[in-house]
Amino acid sequence: MRVNREREILNNTVVRAQRIGKVIYAVFAAVTVLSALITCANLLGIIFEASAEKGELFHVGGFAYSTVQSVVMTTAYLLCALVARDASRGMSPFSSVEVRRVLAAAWILAVFTMMSLVWDPVVSEFVYTSGAFSIGQSTAVSSNTLFINFGALVATGALFLFAYILKYGATLQQFSDETL
Repeated sequence: MRVNREREILNNTVVRAQRIGKVIYAVFAAVTVLSALITCANLLGIIFEASAEKGELFHVGGFAYSTVQSVVMTTAYLLCALVARDASRGMSPFSSVEVRRVLAAAWILAVFTMMSLVWDPVVSEFVYTSGAFSIGQSTAVSSNTLFINFGALVATGALFLFAYILKYGATLQQFSDETL
């Protein structure tokens, strides 16, 4: 009787994970497509701005930064969509493939976050010196201001944590499979 109860609990958990995985997969897939379109628009912006007679360097720099950010986020969304897709198909999240995907997304975001520390002040300086304005929390922009992309930083930390939780689960799954 107990084995049937455990099997029922396990089956219910897998069914719920599949349902949620389908929804999350659909959301991440849609966001991935939207982000890819934004990336293409940014690339077109770089091309048109660079080829314009009065193309301003800060516009090209802003488009380039935005394009890099879009590529990074599109890649992270795609990797998360693949993890959700596998969950929707009933595959175990505790596999080396899923751990690698989540770690890859975390590392990509980590590199982008570190790049932002240098890139944001450079682009902001071009915008400031060109007489263009930007909206932010500070009234003055200077090149010695430290910019931290907190959204990317939080997402990076969350993905690293999730990857290590998956790795822990994979290790427990392996030990459980070896004992049976």
